[in-house]
Amino acid sequence: MQKRIRGAWQLQQQASYCLFGSKKHMLSSLFQDKRMPFYQFGDILFLQPISTANWIPFIRNKFEERNIAITDEQIRKICETVQNQSSYVQQLAWNVMLNSDNAVTEGKPPLRH
Repeated sequence: MQKRIRGAWQLQQQASYCLFGSKKHMLSSLFQDKRMPFYQFGDILFLQPISTANWIPFIRNKFEERNIAITDEQIRKICETVQNQSSYVQQLAWNVMLNSDNAVTEGKPPLRH
């Protein structure tokens, strides 16, 4: 599949592609292993995780849109729990939102049937 994608992308004149992922070793091998079709196909940029300070207004806004109160400290706890890994921050925040009525509370979430 990778050979077919590279072949198609090589024919593109006015296009750029970005491949994203959180598994550095997988992405590195994709572009740095001589046996792989994408070997030296483009530049590699390693981005730092989004900071908690940047997550706070984003998450707070999403909760406010659904009329659910959440504190900055609770948002910090979400971010710290998953070490600011973007997909995990979003997944955990979503799960907290689903298990909250009007406000986020500490403790075990109620069982929903």
